[in-house]
Amino acid sequence: MAVGIGPTAIDPARRPVRRSPGRRRGADAAAAAHRRGRGGVKGAAIHTHVVSCTVERPFTSARGLLHTTLACCLVELQTDDGIVGWGECRGPAAALKTVVDTLLAPRVIGRDPFDVGAIWEDLYDRVKDHGRAGLPVAGIAGIDIALWDVLGRALGLPVHKLIG
Repeated sequence: MAVGIGPTAIDPARRPVRRSPGRRRGADAAAAAHRRGRGGVKGAAIHTHVVSCTVERPFTSARGLLHTTLACCLVELQTDDGIVGWGECRGPAAALKTVVDTLLAPRVIGRDPFDVGAIWEDLYDRVKDHGRAGLPVAGIAGIDIALWDVLGRALGLPVHKLIG
């Protein structure tokens, strides 16, 4: 029995399956094919880099903060077979570096970077008690982007082709 009226009615028996942002069908199949052909790949190291620059013309944000510099935290993920993927964390760069280095990176090292969805779920389960937004989730995003970059580089495909 459908709940609601008209085209927006939802049939409880046909509810959509919740999928994490890190899980994509096409990429899962491509990653499985890659693993069959080359064996297991492991995340060997994660390095974070805080990059900042001075703004030529300082500006005020919508919140009224004066910005004289801009900074971001870059995540560099290296696999044991030499593939390097890059991701970016948006937010306070130095704080994000600490979150990624101490809270998130140890849970990724030694895991198969092709298991993007499983890694995302594990990291999110680890930090969800700290809130569902903010620094922990921004750190997960940086690692997630780096994982997708590794996947694309290993398969020789741009990430937009992998995620559809």
